[in-house]
Amino acid sequence: MRTKITLFLLLLVATLALFIIYLEPEWDAERRSEENRLLVLGAEAAEIDFLRITSAHGHDGPELEEINGDWELTKPVRWPANPFAVNRILSQLQFLERETSFSVGDIQSSGQTLADFGLEPPELVLTFRTAGTTRDLKIGRVTDIGNRLYMLSPEGDRIHVVNRSLLDSLNIGFENLRSNSVFSTPVFEIQSWNLQIRSAGNLRVRLTRRADDWIFETPILARADRAAVESTLSQIVDLKVKSFVAEEGGDPSLLGLVNPDLRLTLEGGGSRQAVLIGNPVSGGGKHEFYAKKEDNATVFTVEIPFLDTLRTAQISLRERRLFSLEAERLQSIALYRNNEEAVTLQKLENGVWQVVARGIDQSLVTMPGDQDNIQKLVDSLLWVQALPETGFVSDAPSAVDLERFGLSVPLWKVEVRARPARPVDPTSSGAPGPESVTETLLLGGFEGTETDHVYAQMEGAPFVYLIRSDILRNLRTKPVDYRDRSLQNLPEGARITALHISHFGTADVVFAAELASPEATWASSLESLPAETRQAAESLVGNLRNFRARKFLDAEFTPYVTLSGRQRPWTYLLEATIALAGGPTSQTTPYRLYLAEVTGGTTLVAGIPDPGLLFETETGFTDAFSALVFDRFDPGEPPPLEKEPAIEVPEPEPQEQDTPHEQEPTPIDLPATAESNGVTEAPDLIPSPPGNL
Repeated sequence: MRTKITLFLLLLVATLALFIIYLEPEWDAERRSEENRLLVLGAEAAEIDFLRITSAHGHDGPELEEINGDWELTKPVRWPANPFAVNRILSQLQFLERETSFSVGDIQSSGQTLADFGLEPPELVLTFRTAGTTRDLKIGRVTDIGNRLYMLSPEGDRIHVVNRSLLDSLNIGFENLRSNSVFSTPVFEIQSWNLQIRSAGNLRVRLTRRADDWIFETPILARADRAAVESTLSQIVDLKVKSFVAEEGGDPSLLGLVNPDLRLTLEGGGSRQAVLIGNPVSGGGKHEFYAKKEDNATVFTVEIPFLDTLRTAQISLRERRLFSLEAERLQSIALYRNNEEAVTLQKLENGVWQVVARGIDQSLVTMPGDQDNIQKLVDSLLWVQALPETGFVSDAPSAVDLERFGLSVPLWKVEVRARPARPVDPTSSGAPGPESVTETLLLGGFEGTETDHVYAQMEGAPFVYLIRSDILRNLRTKPVDYRDRSLQNLPEGARITALHISHFGTADVVFAAELASPEATWASSLESLPAETRQAAESLVGNLRNFRARKFLDAEFTPYVTLSGRQRPWTYLLEATIALAGGPTSQTTPYRLYLAEVTGGTTLVAGIPDPGLLFETETGFTDAFSALVFDRFDPGEPPPLEKEPAIEVPEPEPQEQDTPHEQEPTPIDLPATAESNGVTEAPDLIPSPPGNL
């Protein structure tokens, strides 16, 4: 049974093979032959390289010719043809089918003539050339029925009835046969372009594409503004011919085209196209000028509203941004002011910035960075740019110029390091590409006493720029200025269980409170106090949980603080007990904070020895602390003064002596563990608090 099925399938396959090999080609040949019999021109239409359209009165119409693969109008002017219009005519001719036909002899036998079919004279004559032979297609009138056309064959022996769509494609004006574009190269193919500006002393400007960027090669070697260049190129490529100038009125010398004001050249896509821009058109539009192609005598007019941009291309198209680095590729920033030590900011692999500084022993230490503050610095650096009109001060300054601009010894030096945007392929150059690139900004003096403009320069380049001074607001001379202002951030389970404020160095307690029980809240534990005091205490506890500095003053803790130009010992000591969740019993750790008197209304200076910081507290903490310290609840009338001697509170500030010299502040006795700059510190005085300090 299986053998019979196999043999049947083999026989079926053999039959199909015979059909494909022998019968199908014959059927396909018959089909093609039938189609060819219906085509008026057949395959020869695919090789047409010349077309001329002549009207009914014998007036020569436009002529089109294929030159080097492109169709051009050769009459009435020499100009690139509209490829869509030409392709439509060629397609109509190639697939033109006769619906019926009859011989010229037959109509003459019936007493008719070619004139009866609109063929003597013809309504239209289409002359075409194939393989060097020129022939005519005469087109007659429209048929009475069916909206068809009569057409006389190229041999002149038969009349065909064809679809009138051919007539529609031929009955288009010269405006539709010519290309409206001045340039034919698309923007993405342009590799370089040139300008020669007569009004600027025949200044030559050349821009070249380099990867995804554009650079000036002349008159200077500098970066170009990519967006501005490509926008201008798009406008150039989109230029349209407004009108053609007749030969009798198109003397180039009178139209400013012999020595043109502007010569514009585009190179790319294997071609070079140059256009000369001459005088403004008298009585024309505001931006209408005479123009001609360098290799074409045809004069035309064109509107160029962006001509001023081209005339000032070396400025208007120049990159105004001083840095070329990308924000996401930055690795570090170093700030130098005069001869002071650098402030270094380093970007970690996770994108977080940290501050690198030298400790007391000159070893490198790191501090968490203030991400928002550093991002403002990054944004202001990468977008610092020359002023729009006066920003490019000098491209070749002398030594005297640099001194006048304050750049011989710059006030600020900002060094930015980043990963290269396009790493070099080691296999192509034989050497590995750089791991990083560095660009350095130099900031000099102000332009004048009444401006906020500063002179600037990029190290290694001669150009001097004028920029806005906004960048100076984000430059700092102390590493601590870029430190994260968060000093303590307690985890969810941690609690502050006790709060104690006293005069530093004395037993005088200013405020003390603690939770009534491990499960109690501060609201319930403070309910016996007046509302104002309770609210201040709760606010202080809340601020301590997420403790932040408003402003850092120094990265070194000292047992005194400078207020109003004078050194004073600390006034208050704040001690908080923190219970950390975890384990069968909670662990507690003290947190100590040294504070000065409130100055300036809302300024409260505080310090912590480890990690060694002096800072101003935020407004919320300052208000809460002031309410507890200065606006404490009075528990009642004090005893009569005559019955109770007054208690002398020792002044924390050293007393003035009647000597010619001011007495030094009284030192605070602290257990000596480390010395720095003559000041003894006491790390064991303030144990390290939990969280990130």
